[in-house]
Amino acid sequence: MVAVAASAVVLLSATLLLGYLGRTLRAQGRLEALAQARLSQASAVDFIRFRLASGEIPDGPISLETGGLITEVTPAGRSAVPPLTVDLSRLRSAQCAPAACPGGIVVVESIDDSLVVSLLSLPDLCQSAGFPVEIPAGGGAPVVAGFGSAPGGHACAIAMDDSGGLRVCMVDTDGSVSTFSLPGVTVPVRPIALAGMAGGSPVMLLGGAGSSFTVSLDSGALTPLDPLPGTVPVLLDGRVLCVPRGDGPGASDPGPVMDAMSGDFDLDGHPDAAWACPHSMTVWLSSRDGVLVDSIPGSTLSAWGVLTQVQGLACCWQGADGARNWDRLSWSGFQTASAWGAMLLPWRGRVEPGANLVLGILSDSLSLASCSGSPVVALCPCISVAWDGFDGGPIDAACFADGALRLVLDPGEGGGMGLGYSAVTGDGHEALLSGTYHFAVFTEQGGARKVRLLEERG
Repeated sequence: MVAVAASAVVLLSATLLLGYLGRTLRAQGRLEALAQARLSQASAVDFIRFRLASGEIPDGPISLETGGLITEVTPAGRSAVPPLTVDLSRLRSAQCAPAACPGGIVVVESIDDSLVVSLLSLPDLCQSAGFPVEIPAGGGAPVVAGFGSAPGGHACAIAMDDSGGLRVCMVDTDGSVSTFSLPGVTVPVRPIALAGMAGGSPVMLLGGAGSSFTVSLDSGALTPLDPLPGTVPVLLDGRVLCVPRGDGPGASDPGPVMDAMSGDFDLDGHPDAAWACPHSMTVWLSSRDGVLVDSIPGSTLSAWGVLTQVQGLACCWQGADGARNWDRLSWSGFQTASAWGAMLLPWRGRVEPGANLVLGILSDSLSLASCSGSPVVALCPCISVAWDGFDGGPIDAACFADGALRLVLDPGEGGGMGLGYSAVTGDGHEALLSGTYHFAVFTEQGGARKVRLLEERG
């Protein structure tokens, strides 16, 4: 009897063990099949992205086989989408600057007694290797300037007042930091900061009310500069441009520099520079190595930038009675421009041209308007904006409002097309994985397409 009972126990144990092993193997097989299904579906999504970027819009069912699994892809609707906005409002006290790596942005956060520097890819905001980097904070607000696409592997330069002097840090794209202390020097009032390469070496330029200078980021050497009132030093064509005091008429009382721009303003194929102040607009033209100044007594500069309507640089003056008048740059100087279409809108600050569009701040929102003036589309809240090619392409906008930072990518290209696709992956007997994918397709000037995956839901 005991032997029979023992045999029954052994048989039961073996049965349970075999059942457990069977369930484990089936579960393992299921996991492996699901992993393969994810890979297959990801390949199908990449295929759709490639076709969209190539100019095609798949509008019918597509069947793709990968690794023995079949993914059926079907269209799931289309709609108009605005330019892509990347929300960085989770960051505190953030400043930003374009980074040297393509598709990246440097973000500097003031957290407690430290500055936390992040180098984020766009638009997915993935942190680069070696980041974030923590730097001790100084006694004043940090001033940040990015290196943009300049060679050398540098991301940004940061200047701050600290212990009776100036501390300047250069952060490289690998996360390494170089620090220089300059006793007896302070950050200029209302500074305009730039970083880049001059003569093959990294430099930081700081200009503002009271002082202007460059700092070598190889040696820490400081070079004081004395620019013409209404201007600050800028980087132009691989060199530091400082229009010397007395070189040109200048403005009698320009006020602090609000913006520094570069571009080919006289269309001669060479870079020029321009500076916007409350009471003057100053342009340095490389073709004549001299300056032109626009200023209207009793009026304040309210908007400025390159406009398609006048085919060049223009500035808007607002009188005490609220009347607004536009001037445009010509070969002989600034002349009155006939305002029409979008020029009649109450823009504030720098405006940028787009594909038959004008971009800028209207009623505390980053907005785009047709050159004709209608329609007007508000993209996101914006009190102040920094313009640059943050994702390595056309001009982007970093918008600050209510303590939040948002990036609007390629707004000058206008809106795009939103396309949805449903995908089901199976082995021919059952569906293993299903998902819905939403793309935004933007057509750039010249016809090139940029495709972004906005959302995926499994």
